Amino acid sequence: MNEVTRHILAFIAGAILTPLLMGFFARLFPIRSTLKRDFTNYEQLKKRNNWIDLVGCGLFFVAIWSAVLLYMTVLDENDPWGIGFGFGMSVLAPVLWSSAVTLPSGFSRFREFWTFYEQKYKIGAKGITLIYTPLCLLGIVSSVVLIRRFF
Repeated sequence: MNEVTRHILAFIAGAILTPLLMGFFARLFPIRSTLKRDFTNYEQLKKRNNWIDLVGCGLFFVAIWSAVLLYMTVLDENDPWGIGFGFGMSVLAPVLWSSAVTLPSGFSRFREFWTFYEQKYKIGAKGITLIYTPLCLLGIVSSVVLIRRFF
């Protein structure tokens, strides 16, 4: 198996494992009892926020494939920063997107999106923060390392 195929398979495995891990973290970090799904409220939140999440899901896949392209073009197969870039940016890009769309309308709009996100994926804010913070930092550090290396 060549190096590109290995990296593609690794990223596909990551895309398959992501929903399984999210289910695991949903059990570890349930949503707050005050946020238990009220379907009337949830449907309203979904109408306002689901499109933001769907674009974020698209950005997740763009980030994963951009790391594959880095390996196919400029990175050595043993370079760990490409993997860090792929996994880190797959979280950072959607977080930046949702922040860019919601924060101009105020912090309450930002919080509304994350309340929807908690309810949609059934993971509490503490769990989301615990998972996303290190991955976002990994994306930032990996990006800086790769940018400094090539520019």
